Amino acid sequence: SAGHFIHSSGSSTFNRCRALTSAGGAVQVEGAQSLFKMHGGSMRFSDCWAFSNGGALFMSKGLRQQGGDIELMNCSSTSQGGGIYIGLRDGGNLEQDAGSISLKTCYVAGGDFQWGFGGGISV
Repeated sequence: SAGHFIHSSGSSTFNRCRALTSAGGAVQVEGAQSLFKMHGGSMRFSDCWAFSNGGALFMSKGLRQQGGDIELMNCSSTSQGGGIYIGLRDGGNLEQDAGSISLKTCYVAGGDFQWGFGGGISV
């Protein structure tokens, strides 16, 4: 199945969001044809955490940013992508044509995993 997360204008704030047993502390967009699309506005994620991949954002297919601002602060996971995780199994991509992505103090640490990848972003 395919689901899309589309942000065109305005502002969204996610504070202290948690995924205690899975991925995507604040937002999870799952499915072979699913996309996270950012056209404008702003999104702020702070102190988000995920048990596995994507402390704030988990996307199985990809992120397409054509404008707007994405800011992540103090987000973490225990496996891959302390801030953002984009899956490879469905051919995941990060496409940024305009706008900005800012990551501050995002990291991968702890949990049952011996290692992790992409403290900020893992694709």
